[in-house]
Amino acid sequence: MNRRRITLICSILMGCLACLAQNVVEVKKPGTLGSLLTQEQQDTCTTLILEGKLNSSDIKVLRHMAGYQEEGCQTGCLRGVDLSRVTFVSDKKPYLVLDTAQEHMMGYANNSTMNNSSIGSYELVHGGSRFNSGGSRHWPTYELGCPSNGENVAVGITFPNIVSFDFTVQFNWVDRQMMRKYEMRKFKGHKIEWNGTGYQYTACTHKDVYFADLFYKCPQMRVVILNDKTKISKNVIVHKERILYSNKPEALAKAYD
Repeated sequence: MNRRRITLICSILMGCLACLAQNVVEVKKPGTLGSLLTQEQQDTCTTLILEGKLNSSDIKVLRHMAGYQEEGCQTGCLRGVDLSRVTFVSDKKPYLVLDTAQEHMMGYANNSTMNNSSIGSYELVHGGSRFNSGGSRHWPTYELGCPSNGENVAVGITFPNIVSFDFTVQFNWVDRQMMRKYEMRKFKGHKIEWNGTGYQYTACTHKDVYFADLFYKCPQMRVVILNDKTKISKNVIVHKERILYSNKPEALAKAYD
């Protein structure tokens, strides 16, 4: 093998190593992830390891990288992200706005004298793999992406005295008063607001909390790595979740399965 060929191979290997190194990104200032990645990286990156602090603007970048389609925005092919080294900060700007009827959303409230903080627990589920969030369920609970055929049994909700709200049907004045009664209109970082004809679901990042809707409707995303201390909200469920949640960094390799 001549010297020129060896030099060429070494150059290619160094380039590959440089590309791999670019997949670890430190976000020192929340909201700057988009400026730390070139457009080419956002379009082509398949796995990403993040450090630092993230807000709604950063989540929007990740969502588009993971295939979320929005008018005028090009989407990428991000299949796995390691968030075990990041913290979330509260933000007033949303990373996600949804029409509740179009998303076949269901809402659940506790109609019981039992202490809300002592009812159940929630696990993010992917097939037979589970990442236990620990803690107890908090009400209200919303389920996104329910099928229109009426199959809308939420993961883990098997308790009696549950009041359900079907957002695919027209809400009348009594229904809206029931939303008030059961305090269904907001929880950490989230609001469900009446816009005159229906309800709108708005999601913002909240300090130190991960929500299952962060990658909702992101078809490319397959694996999300979280650390054991991550607080996972029990207020949001994605129907038949496809994402694998893990606390093991090596699970990121499963993004290519």
